[in-house]
Amino acid sequence: MPAELGVTEEPERVLVTALAIRTWSGGVREQAEAVVTRAGGRLQGPGLTATFDAPSRAIGCAREVLDALGADAGAGVHTAECSREDGGFRGPAIEVAAALAERAAPGELLISDAVKALRGAPAW
Repeated sequence: MPAELGVTEEPERVLVTALAIRTWSGGVREQAEAVVTRAGGRLQGPGLTATFDAPSRAIGCAREVLDALGADAGAGVHTAECSREDGGFRGPAIEVAAALAERAAPGELLISDAVKALRGAPAW
């Protein structure tokens, strides 16, 4: 329907795996961006949130980033449907991954039950 009738188009919705990285030190964006790019992901926004097309890529990337940063970082990974907006993604995958990263201890990777289910791992 035309926009002049008061109907607006909904943003495109896609399944996204998000990796959020929480750091306790500065100056790691360039290092993280190199690892994210090698893993097939893309950093978005001013923080350290990356999007991937598969959970295994996000998890592999998270492990590599955490190995490099050690106790200076924690991470979270979640997969969910999100809206494609302004050259990036918005929605539950991004928000839940960020919440998991906030709860992660230094050097820890927290993975949502949705990601565990997609990978065939037990959800505990």
